[in-house]
Amino acid sequence: METPPNALQTPEEARAAAHSAWRAMFDARAAAKTAELTAEDAYQEATRTAVLATQVAQEATQVAQATARAAHAADQEARSAWRAMFDARAAAKTAELAAEDACRAKENAAQDAVRINREAERASIAAEQAAFRAALGNEPAMEAPNPNP
Repeated sequence: METPPNALQTPEEARAAAHSAWRAMFDARAAAKTAELTAEDAYQEATRTAVLATQVAQEATQVAQATARAAHAADQEARSAWRAMFDARAAAKTAELAAEDACRAKENAAQDAVRINREAERASIAAEQAAFRAALGNEPAMEAPNPNP
């Protein structure tokens, strides 16, 4: 019977091979335990990171909601300001038209006053002339003509 080429020749070699196998198994277990701990650490770190990311996302959502509320309020204020500006423009236009109407009424009143003054002057002159004629005896005294026929 021949010995296979990899067969151990002596008990010392067998012990050394067994010790090497035991050492390799121990190293493999240690590597597995290290890998397990590393995986556990990675899992815990990932969990902490996920929790922090969730908190940051919640805070960002709150900030976004507050910003949206502020933007909405600013939009409402802008709309109110626009309405107030529109109302102010309309009031200014109404005041301008009222001032134009008052100016026209003043001009009309001034024209009426000039016309009435002229008519009164004409009536006064006619009355004077009638009085002179009556005094001269040319015509009987007449009543002054009515300035508003």
